[in-house]
Amino acid sequence: MPNWRPFGDSQAAFEADITLDISLRRSTVHNGIRWNIRPCGDAPQVQYMIFPEFLGPDRSTIPQSAPLPERALALMHIADRSRTEQYKELFPVSTRFQVMEGPNVMGQGVVTRWMK
Repeated sequence: MPNWRPFGDSQAAFEADITLDISLRRSTVHNGIRWNIRPCGDAPQVQYMIFPEFLGPDRSTIPQSAPLPERALALMHIADRSRTEQYKELFPVSTRFQVMEGPNVMGQGVVTRWMK
């Protein structure tokens, strides 16, 4: 199966280090998932749609057929690119965020860098 790409050859907006709580899921997690993220802490608890593209140790995309590890880097693709500046304000480098599936927190992440 070819590697999954959320928007063909679109560029990721930012990179994040994500740790998943796999024990909370009934099934394994694979590339191709669409999540919501929200900042940790006192920020409003609004959720923002994101398509993570998880990377293996060699920084290549993990195939969609392979279960994701508990911790990995991910290239984060913003569903609505017109909101990139809003995401940059809410999720600057070093910002911690929660990975959400509906109302459930499925993991934590931290923004490591924004792409140019």
